[in-house]
Amino acid sequence: MSGQRIRSEQGYSLPELLVVIAIGSIVLFGVFTLIQVTAQSSARTAARVDANQRARPVLERIIDQLHSTCLTPSTVPVLAGSTGESISFTHQTGATVTPVPTLRTLTLANGTLSDAVYPRVGTPGNYSFSTTPSETRQLLTGVAPATLGNPPATVPVFQYFRFQGAEISPALPTPLSAADAAQTVQVTVSFAASPLGNPVRDPKSAANVTSSALLRFSPPSNAPATINKPCA
Repeated sequence: MSGQRIRSEQGYSLPELLVVIAIGSIVLFGVFTLIQVTAQSSARTAARVDANQRARPVLERIIDQLHSTCLTPSTVPVLAGSTGESISFTHQTGATVTPVPTLRTLTLANGTLSDAVYPRVGTPGNYSFSTTPSETRQLLTGVAPATLGNPPATVPVFQYFRFQGAEISPALPTPLSAADAAQTVQVTVSFAASPLGNPVRDPKSAANVTSSALLRFSPPSNAPATINKPCA
């Protein structure tokens, strides 16, 4: 009887066990991969939201400042020498008839977008600006030139445009010459901001932002021979 019981007992052979283990390992690997991809996607989405929340207020502030550059008709708000990484412009806000302008320089260097304010010196009609800033501060860290378009391409932080008749010209060469600065009627600001705590590890989590400020009081003339200057 004992011999019959032993012969009737059934089980898995070693090859069958190995096959089951292999299939189980594949299933577990697939589950772990799915969980990892989902976690990475969620983390990247959260990082992009964080980066966008950091970048948007700074961009809006810069555009608001550029919209306050036209203090009087026919002024030249953007200064010669401005580049793709640095812009200097005069501006001011307030309810006074003749607001006192200040010179502001925004610069991207070493991943930091900074702001320097230079007060006016002298008297109206014969004034200049101090060479020593009255205020300097960091606007945003983890900043790089934006990647925009299709196909994607890196663009300068600051781009300058003038009117050709009634059309906006291609971007003007930098640094701006005195002649091009005198005709700059639009400034486009673009940059990419990384989320806090993740400036390099995942470049896909950076947020690209862009906006433009038109520096005119009225639409340009349609006459091709007319020079459509800023603040006109």
